[in-house]
Amino acid sequence: MDRAYVSRMVKLTTLAPDILAAILDESLQDHVTLFDLASGTPLLWDEQRALLCL
Repeated sequence: MDRAYVSRMVKLTTLAPDILAAILDESLQDHVTLFDLASGTPLLWDEQRALLCL
């Protein structure tokens, strides 16, 4: 398995619960992609929310 893929999947598991909920109910802003979230998202939930304007 590709290490980069595994790394991105692990990063997705660190997302704030409200961001995960937005992904699941498809209410996440259109300009935000899962790849973006898996690539450079900060670990701290407050920083994630600020980045996504939530």
